Amino acid sequence: MDFIVEKDDGPIPYVLSQILDASITGITLSDPDLPDNPIIYANAAFELLT
Repeated sequence: MDFIVEKDDGPIPYVLSQILDASITGITLSDPDLPDNPIIYANAAFELLT
């Protein structure tokens, strides 16, 4: 899954996405501003767990 940034397309979101993708720990991000707090990002390590 790709990390999509709508508010800021500077270098920090890119670096953050690279860090999250490289982690061996399963990581998910959710959006509490949307109904039911959906998961908007899951790294590859999380996908291996599920």
